[in-house]
Amino acid sequence: ILPKSRGGLNTWTNLITSCVKCNSKKGSMLLKECNMTLHKKPFVPSYSYFLSKSELKDDWKVYFKGTK
Repeated sequence: ILPKSRGGLNTWTNLITSCVKCNSKKGSMLLKECNMTLHKKPFVPSYSYFLSKSELKDDWKVYFKGTK
């Protein structure tokens, strides 16, 4: 996960969710610099994966390839 301040992009594979405490701890550091690890590796979710987890809202469809 490359922080935006270090050239990181807003892509599925470079974004993770975190609580306020962990996000503040990480700040602009790399994970190894703040001695943190990921619970799961970020990935680009497929349309079917997302549907299996929840109902897809119309305004979210633009974020999934092959949807309209």
